[in-house]
Amino acid sequence: EVRSYLGLVRYLEQFLPKLADHTRILTPLTTKAADAHWPGWTTEHQKVFDAIKRLVTGRDCLTTIDHDDIGNNKIFVTCDASDWRTGGMLSFG
Repeated sequence: EVRSYLGLVRYLEQFLPKLADHTRILTPLTTKAADAHWPGWTTEHQKVFDAIKRLVTGRDCLTTIDHDDIGNNKIFVTCDASDWRTGGMLSFG
């Protein structure tokens, strides 16, 4: 689960300042050694997990589109689908 979470977060890496400062704490939990012998979830892990969530949901990463002042920018809807999953993204720029 940690590996999946970090993969998802790293998708937004270019929008998340200092993400590596937080992910370096969680990355050791994604090794084969950690799979074989789980070291446990500590308060430090929870602290950086929560910090990453704040980065992802913060204004620096995600923001609303000002429809009254779009200027030369465009709104893009990107989607992808397979036989069993779908995904989409709204972007602006």
